[in-house]
Amino acid sequence: MLQRTSSIVSLGHRLLLTGPPGVGKRKLALSACALHHPDKNVHEYDAADAGEPGWLEDLCSASKDDDSVVLVTHLDLLDTVTLHRFCRWVDQSSGAGLLLATFTVDGDRRPPAVLTGQFPHLLELPPLADRVEDIAPIAEKIARGDKGDAAVRIDAAAMRRLTGVDWRANVRQLEQAVRAARSACPGSVVRVEDLPELCFLPRSKTNLTRLQRHERDMIIATLAAEGGNKKAAAASLGISRSTLYRKLVAFGLGG
Repeated sequence: MLQRTSSIVSLGHRLLLTGPPGVGKRKLALSACALHHPDKNVHEYDAADAGEPGWLEDLCSASKDDDSVVLVTHLDLLDTVTLHRFCRWVDQSSGAGLLLATFTVDGDRRPPAVLTGQFPHLLELPPLADRVEDIAPIAEKIARGDKGDAAVRIDAAAMRRLTGVDWRANVRQLEQAVRAARSACPGSVVRVEDLPELCFLPRSKTNLTRLQRHERDMIIATLAAEGGNKKAAAASLGISRSTLYRKLVAFGLGG
């Protein structure tokens, strides 16, 4: 997905990134910009702030800069009136800057046609667990921090471990894990021993449905709440211990 996003960004085309919460839409956009437009200024505008005076006007002004990238996040939070104002601006805009945007899909909520019609490219990001190829570049960017410290890196063994994790909570969970590892790391190289316990849970053995993922996550949360006591966890879940053991094996969580 990073490669597809990068190819669009490299051409300077407008791009709308969609997907469920936490899949890393913003980070993917920033990674592609850093790769192809490292010298451009990135101006970020969160649609959650659209009620503030001058929000859209500031956005319009920033987009006129040849050396700028405008990234508008959370367009799904715009009310109907503001969304139409935004779309009219995009339609009439003659700004030279690159425009990227994100829209969070959830349940039946999808970007409306009035919005998608303004973007020649639309990419929907699947969960991070289904984009193993994106884990390494995203993890490296997180490890280097906002200032992009090139001296910081994740060694090969630690990266293999990170790519082997089933990131149920998507990029937010990966970010928490990498930041924790970075804090535990005594130097500039993150190693396996610096990774938090979360990174040592195996990936599921099968491609799970949304319902199965929910069931697996509930089992993990219940086991954690019961301190790893399988008998207590089974009782809390309302199932027998033998059923719990079967599910643990089926979900690749041991037995």
